[in-house]
Amino acid sequence: MRFLLHRFGLILVIALLVVPVTAFAQNQVQAEPADGGEIALGEPVDGELTGDELAIAYTLTVEEDTDIVATLVSDDFDCYLTLLDEEGNEIAFDDDGAGSLDSRISYSLSAGTYTLVAQSYSYRNGNSGTTGDFILSVNQVTVNRVEYGERVTGSLTSNELEVRFTFRGSAGDVIIAEHYSDDYDSYLILEQNGSQLAYNDDGAGNLDSRIGPFTLPTTGDYTLIVTSLSRSSVGNYEVVLDRVEVADVVFNEPVTVELSDNNQAIFLQFEGELGDVIDVVVEGDIDTNLTITDPSNYTVASDEDSGSGSNPELIGVALNSEGTYTVIVRSTSGEVGEVDVTISRTELPSLNDGPQRITFNSNTFTRTLAFDASANTTYRLTLEVASGSTGAPSIDITQQGSSLGYTSTGQVSRISIDITPFAAGEVIIRISDYSYSNIAYEVSIEEVE
Repeated sequence: MRFLLHRFGLILVIALLVVPVTAFAQNQVQAEPADGGEIALGEPVDGELTGDELAIAYTLTVEEDTDIVATLVSDDFDCYLTLLDEEGNEIAFDDDGAGSLDSRISYSLSAGTYTLVAQSYSYRNGNSGTTGDFILSVNQVTVNRVEYGERVTGSLTSNELEVRFTFRGSAGDVIIAEHYSDDYDSYLILEQNGSQLAYNDDGAGNLDSRIGPFTLPTTGDYTLIVTSLSRSSVGNYEVVLDRVEVADVVFNEPVTVELSDNNQAIFLQFEGELGDVIDVVVEGDIDTNLTITDPSNYTVASDEDSGSGSNPELIGVALNSEGTYTVIVRSTSGEVGEVDVTISRTELPSLNDGPQRITFNSNTFTRTLAFDASANTTYRLTLEVASGSTGAPSIDITQQGSSLGYTSTGQVSRISIDITPFAAGEVIIRISDYSYSNIAYEVSIEEVE
């Protein structure tokens, strides 16, 4: 599984807190970038960072308003790319936006002259810098407009491996953006002024992507970049953009929400802690399904494939990190009406009560169990497929935050792992399965003599 905003969040914090120091270091220690000359749209430049030229500036002139993508690629160093306006002010920057350690800036330029600076991540941050060959390219791109409430279909082709959609948002808007495809592993990026705000791989399940609920920080134009995870796959896609309302809920207090013709999904948020175990129950007269996503927009649990009927529930869901979680309640057949949603804390299913059955599907990848152990006693944990084909389980076993054992494998119907807890007390077992299929395991624990 991949993630949302982890490294970008770190870069943003650095940018906010450390940029003045970095700028000072560059002004006092680092020389002005070397002059690389002109770069033209559609004409890549081969360059080299050396000990004498650790940053190289290229001049770009556009005659009319133009949407561009600038990409810096190197096999030798961690790239960093900046875009400056005519006065030399930095208007966009990027570290790893092109994937791997390569950089990409997307920007809507007005007619004028701009500067692109190719450098290494190390040099950008005031260090000695790294050297090597690179390729810098700038291409004009077509940007499509999308509005809130629209569903847009199209295709990625070998000539257009990513598609951009621009929308106008206001500060405080809470959005959901989704990217679906039956043909490839989808990937979705949200940008503003060339800087990544969020990205997602499998947040919508089934290798589909979801960004949000995400609160827009300022009023202005935003860009959704639709592409494949590999950046090379092709096929049909559907993109959905919605502005949504999000309600905060507290544990053990039922909340009544209304699904309507114009609002077929309800978003509820709560603050969770690592290790919390929760139950979510929906009660009402209309057919709904239920999904829980973590602070990075990845699905923690979903009943979409369980056929639970009009009153879905998710029981014993273990939270995998601290932060804001989202509960999504959707009408499954266009029905409208009110439903009651209750979120409550509970306890993990215990193997001390006997074998436990856990299920996975294309939207639910992780389950958590526990048992009370005796110190310095060896236990054998066994997973056996109870329904479905062979699985691809990963098992992570911890006690008091320390690892007792880990294993990961694929194409198995049964697997065991022996552990010896170092203390008496609770042992946590986190089991993941990424076979993206409906599969159930029976999980048991026994002492080993």
